Parts: sequence; C-alpha cells; structure tokens
Amino acid sequence: MLKNKNKLTEDLKKYEQKKEALDIKKNKSDVPERGVETMFRVALKNHMTLSNIADTKANLLPKLDNPSNDYLIIPTLIFIIFTVASIILSILATRPNVTQGKFTKEDVANKKVNLLFFGNFLQIIKVISF
Repeated sequence: MLKNKNKLTEDLKKYEQKKEALDIKKNKSDVPERGVETMFRVALKNHMTLSNIADTKANLLPKLDNPSNDYLIIPTLIFIIFTVASIILSILATRPNVTQGKFTKEDVANKKVNLLFFGNFLQIIKVISF
C-alpha cells in the first residue's frame, strides 16, 4: 500500500509538472516571439535611416537660395543632368520588346524574333507546319 501511495504521489508530481509546462506554453503563445520583435525593430531602424537620408537631401535645396552659396549651382545642375540621363537610360534599357506574334522562317533564321517569348509560341507551330 505504501508503494501505491508513493507511486500516486510521483504520478501527481509528474501531472503537476506537465500542467505547469502547458500553462507556461499557453502564456508564452500570448506574448509575441523574439523573431517578430526583432523584425519590427529592424524595420523601424531601416525606416528611421531612410527618413534621415530623405531629410538630409531635402535640407540641401534651401542652401541654393542663399546668394552666398552660388558655388553650389553648377554641381547641382551637373548632378541633376546626370540623374535625369541615368533615369532615361534605365527606362530605355528595361523596355520590353513587344512583338506582334507574326514572323516568317527568314526572321527566325536571322534571329530577329525571340522564340522563347510566350506571344510567339503559337506562331512557332504555324511556321514549322508550313
């Protein structure tokens, strides 16, 4: 009988420990994990850094209004010209070549058409079949 009583107390202790562990897990799920907190912290830091950069750039323009800062006009114009030129060139470089999907065997032989383009897929069958 003493053995049964000892076994019951041990089982009761194990049950209490499991219950405490489950309670801890339950309470832990209510609190955000560290990964989520870290993600928000990093996002906030990046946002603050980008805002700081934007503020710094915005504070450069009023300096051009001051007559004593005439030496900044030429570098600013050069900077603006090259910035606009790079924007235009990047747009031209990334423009897609839109085809009408009509080509001949000569176009394929001269490599004037992209056979991997989805719009040309149907025409491949027509060109091959003739």
